[in-house]
Amino acid sequence: MRCSFMSVSKGRVDSLHSVCKVEVHSPNRAANFYGKEWDALWDTGATCSVITPTIVKALNLSPVSYTFMSGVSGIELAAQYYVDLELPSGVIAGKVLTVEGTPLGCDLLIGMDIIGLGDFMVSCCKGTTHFGFRTPSEVSKEYMAALMR
Repeated sequence: MRCSFMSVSKGRVDSLHSVCKVEVHSPNRAANFYGKEWDALWDTGATCSVITPTIVKALNLSPVSYTFMSGVSGIELAAQYYVDLELPSGVIAGKVLTVEGTPLGCDLLIGMDIIGLGDFMVSCCKGTTHFGFRTPSEVSKEYMAALMR
């Protein structure tokens, strides 16, 4: 099943945001998300997705493990949690191993663990920024080469 979304903003934007629902991971989820929408920042420089302590508390999450996380404030020990994410337009990412942290300017940071599951696009043309995501990936290297001509 193909799922995708596209966001359009006037002008050049400095960061790419969307809304995202976060829920406790459920292996029997029937794609029904009832939770709150959180502000998500899409970050190609992040290896994994990060949730804030506010989300951890709101969902009453329990850590499944701990790991060392390297960020702008250095290296620190961080709790990890399994969550299910609903991206815009119903794009679902299930059983995502997230790290607890405090990213600036958002509630949730979408990292390459999610972005790498599909095609991610950013374009700024004639004063409008478009960004989008689709999964599964449908772009071939021939298609990309044609775009770059």
